[in-house]
Amino acid sequence: IFKRRPIKEFRGHTSDILDLNWSKNNFLLSSSMDGTVRLWHVTRSECLCTFGMPDMVTGVSFHPKDDRYFISGGLDGKLRLWNIPAKKVQSSQEVPGLITAVAFTESGKVACVGTFTGAALFYDVSDKLTYSSSIAVRRRSS
Repeated sequence: IFKRRPIKEFRGHTSDILDLNWSKNNFLLSSSMDGTVRLWHVTRSECLCTFGMPDMVTGVSFHPKDDRYFISGGLDGKLRLWNIPAKKVQSSQEVPGLITAVAFTESGKVACVGTFTGAALFYDVSDKLTYSSSIAVRRRSS
């Protein structure tokens, strides 16, 4: 499965990459400690677009039904829904705590956020992000 030399190399981030996410149409999102998300396509060597944020971006995920959109989260505690063609944030929500992971449900109707404190938060996705519910994920003490 693994080859000695990479098939393709993408260069552009100035710090460590923290997350990667593939779209159904062979696009790739990479998030980094440099405070950016970069959009790539497997057929191109250069970055197609860069989305900047004020702090490290710890999680990124394409919308599963429409890869013109993605969500991102990071250490600034903001969940963002991005519109790729418009190259801007369509909606954002403050999240209590540092975001460590983001994902969509299979339908794309709900965005899921994990935080450093062990919270899992859920946001309804339409034109904007609306808080829905949360659960606390804790380690059981023995």
